[in-house]
Amino acid sequence: MAKSTIKLTGDPVSDIDILLKECSNNNQISYHIKNNGYLLDFLKSETGLNETPMILLYHFKERIKDIPKCVCGKKRKYHCYGYRPTCGSKSCQNVVREKKKRDTCLKKYGVEYITQTNIMKEKSKKTLLEKYGVDNSTKSKEIIEKRQKNNLKKWGVKEPISLDKIRSKTISDAERGFIKIQKGLPEKYKLISVNGLYYTIKCKSNHTFEISKYTLSNRKKDNIEPCNLCNEYIGSQGEQEVYEYISSIYDGMIHRSDRKLISPYEIDIVLPDMKICIEFNGDYWHSTKVNDDMNYHLNKTNMCLEKGYKLLQIREFEWNTQKDIIKRKLFNLVNDIIDIDDFDIKDNILTIELDWYDDRLVEGSCLIDSTSPVIVESGQYNTWNCGTRKYILKNEN
Repeated sequence: MAKSTIKLTGDPVSDIDILLKECSNNNQISYHIKNNGYLLDFLKSETGLNETPMILLYHFKERIKDIPKCVCGKKRKYHCYGYRPTCGSKSCQNVVREKKKRDTCLKKYGVEYITQTNIMKEKSKKTLLEKYGVDNSTKSKEIIEKRQKNNLKKWGVKEPISLDKIRSKTISDAERGFIKIQKGLPEKYKLISVNGLYYTIKCKSNHTFEISKYTLSNRKKDNIEPCNLCNEYIGSQGEQEVYEYISSIYDGMIHRSDRKLISPYEIDIVLPDMKICIEFNGDYWHSTKVNDDMNYHLNKTNMCLEKGYKLLQIREFEWNTQKDIIKRKLFNLVNDIIDIDDFDIKDNILTIELDWYDDRLVEGSCLIDSTSPVIVESGQYNTWNCGTRKYILKNEN
């Protein structure tokens, strides 16, 4: 039906239903919403958003309150009939695409990459044998000649055994690796020490920080500031906001993207002097759609406790809707201020949500109950919490 012949009643709910039934495409629907202010105002009021007509209509129909976020923390891109998985940037598309590939491979074959299956390994060997007469590319005559040529050019010898002797006369393998890492750092950055896959580095602003080989490589590749303290943006937008707030109320050392405390898991923010860890849990990436392990978040809490650290887990939806409350609790915890409003106390029973492990009132109290993790809502997604513990508070009288 032509858009000019559609008759509206003036009732926004009825008229939206009419548009959905009689308009032949999204352009016609958008035209009528734009040209009928009461429809636009109704959709804005119902959704609480100030977006384009089709985005407003989508949120109204699907009963979605918030615009879903990309892995980078930005808004995901809307297109025609819903949101795409990312904001549209190539780097984010690659992250989501690669994760989807790995998840599919794990589900179908039990490995992250198809090349790890025995069938593909055998097929690869067969292809190499047919083409080059060897079952491994390093055995290829061309590869061997190329390696020998490079050794001759750099060291004056062909064979690896001779190469090791020449190298040993100059510097050790450890020293050579140290120099290689140092050469790869930005100007005025100094490598202090190497501990396995972790480097201790001093930046141009004299900050000393620890960083994994993997993280350093990715930041160099993406042209991101390597220093955890100088870096203006690490992780999602919400995580960055939490970090900036902590920095404004706390003068001590702050570690970011820490993979050493409870290796191999990462902790977003660590205050080592206070033995406090903070995790910012994005609604999508910590939802049951991505990770359905009911003990995933609780295990992180317990691993931190074993190291003597308290773990505070902040959900993206709660940060966006209860920011002032979370900031107050963070301020009070960092400054060791006991505010009864920060605790769930009823009839002398203290309930601790293990997602936010603040046990400052527990001393001298008696544990009477504990609950296992349950699924809770976080924005438009579901996620597992960490369960609870209940205590009878100590009677001061």
